[in-house]
Amino acid sequence: LVSRLIGHDFPIECAVLSRDDSLAVSAAHNEVRLWRTADGVKIHTLMGHHQAVNCVILANEGELILSAGVDQLVIMWDAATGGTLHVLGGFPGPIHALCPVAGGNLVSVTSRDSPFIKLWKLQPKQASPQTTYLASGFLERVILRPLGVVYTNRHCLEFWDAASGRATHTLRGHRDEVTCMSVSHRDHWIASGSKDATVKIWNILDGKLIKTLPRMENPITCCSFRKDDTNFLACDSANNIKIWSLEGEFNMKEINSYKLGNLSNGDSIAKCRLPNSNEPIIGTHQGAVVLMELGGKGNLRRGHTVSGGGGKITAMATSNDQRLLAVGSASRTVLVVAIPKGTVKLRIDATNGKGVTAVAFTEDSRQLVTASSERIVKVWDALTGVIVSYAYVYSAVTNVRMDGDILTASTAIGQLLRLRVHSGVHDGTNNPDVKGDKKPDSG
Repeated sequence: LVSRLIGHDFPIECAVLSRDDSLAVSAAHNEVRLWRTADGVKIHTLMGHHQAVNCVILANEGELILSAGVDQLVIMWDAATGGTLHVLGGFPGPIHALCPVAGGNLVSVTSRDSPFIKLWKLQPKQASPQTTYLASGFLERVILRPLGVVYTNRHCLEFWDAASGRATHTLRGHRDEVTCMSVSHRDHWIASGSKDATVKIWNILDGKLIKTLPRMENPITCCSFRKDDTNFLACDSANNIKIWSLEGEFNMKEINSYKLGNLSNGDSIAKCRLPNSNEPIIGTHQGAVVLMELGGKGNLRRGHTVSGGGGKITAMATSNDQRLLAVGSASRTVLVVAIPKGTVKLRIDATNGKGVTAVAFTEDSRQLVTASSERIVKVWDALTGVIVSYAYVYSAVTNVRMDGDILTASTAIGQLLRLRVHSGVHDGTNNPDVKGDKKPDSG
């Protein structure tokens, strides 16, 4: 135990640590407190909310505290003096999440009771809080990247630049609803698939359309860049699969196509992934996983089919060594499958009955991260299926991504959490090593 912080008179609703662990902010009822973690000394008591506080964050390297809650207000505090800098209003319901975005230049404000996300620029010296207001809208799909924020808004995509804090590009061109997005690993290409049966490749940096791929036969259901950005995969609702090579920004050549047949009656593609082998991995709505193969002339053909354990395939991830595939489904099961043979190595009951929403391997391929709507992120030994560590989060997790030992998890209410996953082997006891794993980064 490093420190015990005592002083609240009501149950604690939320707490967060600074990036260097020297400060802690906690909230109980309508009271926010700033603590020094080394000795547990209270630095400030911040009063200003009229009702319960649901979330707090530290921003600008610990210089700012932001709090929000049931009173539909976001209050920005000066961490040094405890004074109020701004009171930001105008949100259409109780606020359930605050999240620094794009390197901390922006903060997103979201609510479980509203489809809105509001983005505010952190400008503590501005005289009027109205000048910090950026935008709000009905957002169906959101991707948060270091460059900024990309979201779909009906038929178009919007890009908010992190540096300027402004909507710099509106990507228009689809004639129907955008159904899927994929961002390249170079971070400046984005692909969008639509019900209009087209896939468009855009340059995020200038908002220009790079390419509209030849129209497929039916609405696009999923798309995926290969990890090295040399190829791109798209699938439609009639189970057509196509792969293109990316040769420069304006030269994309179709190199493979395949019609996936012999599925159960009415079954269709729900998820797709393109490993470095260029052999697509397909997940269906009825729980089948199909490992594609390249024939002698490089043509696609159907390979092994694995049952995903029941229910729609909701998440897929391949290990860095390309030897293992993790498959999550609408049931509580996660399968670890050997590639390319399709042998099921592990079957993990990853949740207490709720569907799996995201899976990811650690960089060394030894551990597997799973998430679900039950608000727990779990880390498993990928060889034995034994739980290694876990972390409770604030809302249902919708996506996870590993960068080194840092796990980034996005939630259903707009939060972006960063947790450090420690490598280690389970000691055989019922107490998994969770040192540091329950402690989300202030970002």
